[in-house]
Amino acid sequence: MNNIPAYKTELIHSKTRKVQYLFESNGPRLIIKAIEYTPITKRDGKIVYNLGFGDYNEKDGNIFDDTNSNNGDMRKVFSTVLNTIPKFFKENQNAAIWVQGSDSVDDFKRICEVDCKKNCVDICKNFNRRIKTH
Repeated sequence: MNNIPAYKTELIHSKTRKVQYLFESNGPRLIIKAIEYTPITKRDGKIVYNLGFGDYNEKDGNIFDDTNSNNGDMRKVFSTVLNTIPKFFKENQNAAIWVQGSDSVDDFKRICEVDCKKNCVDICKNFNRRIKTH
């Protein structure tokens, strides 16, 4: 798919229509990560899935998409997320995906202002940060 290495993923089947891939981020810490495709709507005959991603809590199955792990393997983790897209579409040919960062929702700016450490004035510097890569 691309020339950046990726982690091996494990497909987890659920009773709902969501699709999850789990993998281990191996940096200074070993962190279980999850990539989740969740159906959110139907448009033009296609089921639209939200592509979510984050740290995985094995105890309750929750995904924390607002955590910044800083595990030193961001490119490999991002490559892993991207590598699941063709796998997903192979199994869900009549689907579409929607991607939005947890810092892209309208309420984010208001919430960020409370503890803002960047002294933003006109533009929130953290808004949409999670969907930008450097």
